[in-house]
Amino acid sequence: MANPKNSAQAFNDAVRPFYEHKTAYTAEKGFTGETTEGGVPQSIERQKIMEGRQAIDTVLDVPMSVIGSAWNVPFGKSGWRYGKDNWILQSKADKELRKTELANARNYRERRDRVRDDILEIANAAKLKTIKDKTTDE
Repeated sequence: MANPKNSAQAFNDAVRPFYEHKTAYTAEKGFTGETTEGGVPQSIERQKIMEGRQAIDTVLDVPMSVIGSAWNVPFGKSGWRYGKDNWILQSKADKELRKTELANARNYRERRDRVRDDILEIANAAKLKTIKDKTTDE
């Protein structure tokens, strides 16, 4: 028969994932403290990769927009339109949709982190109260 967990072990097992998530994006683990437009924490490596991709995209966007425009003339009404990612060919609706998606992602991450911090604060207060109660009982 498995040994039942005592209350301290159960408490630690319940709180540990929240604490690990909070400390996952620190400078010691290679993160810069900056976030993307969607609120995703940036690591040093990812930041270098994204700078390179952005430089390549600025060079390729103009020739690809010409090819995309040529594609959209015969096939644009078929349901698959080229250029949703190309800033030259994007419609205003595509730009607004992307802004909305990024805002929703950022709000979700902020809300998730706020709830995580509240849970950790409650857990820390419970831990301190338990320690205080144990010392006064003895």
